[in-house]
Amino acid sequence: MSLLPENDRQEQVAEYQHSLELLETLPLFKGLPGRVLKLLSFLCEKGVYAAGDTLLGQGDDPGLAVYVMTGEVKALPPQDSDADTVTGFTAGAFLCGLSLLGSMPSFYTLEAVDKTEVLLLRRDQFQSIIEKFPEVAPLLIQTILRLIREWDSDQLYTKEGHPGREYGITLL
Repeated sequence: MSLLPENDRQEQVAEYQHSLELLETLPLFKGLPGRVLKLLSFLCEKGVYAAGDTLLGQGDDPGLAVYVMTGEVKALPPQDSDADTVTGFTAGAFLCGLSLLGSMPSFYTLEAVDKTEVLLLRRDQFQSIIEKFPEVAPLLIQTILRLIREWDSDQLYTKEGHPGREYGITLL
């Protein structure tokens, strides 16, 4: 017997299933065992922000990853910059994923452009799952290295095939 009314239970199951489906699409989580993804999806929380709400301030260590489900988030540049907006992120954007691994203070302020629904995964919860499943750490390392290499390749060579920067992060 459940303490939740049937409608609430069905809504929770639907949210859990939706979270699982979203996590399965994210490059950071590709290749993780299904049981780990199921636990992570169970730990995800939904957040709703109104237009103008700040999700993350410059210099803050979010301690969580953000998946934009609906709406739009803009990244405001550092206060000493002349730019108005770095870029906007709409549904499907996955932000602050590396902060799941450790402290990553933000260079930017993230602000909701309009009503925005997000899925949040907290660092402490993520790391507790990694501790329970030590076989996941090497998979994550390989995935992160692959993502860095792909990002570096995109940055080094422009879409026209011309060199972008002189060298990339993969030389570190």
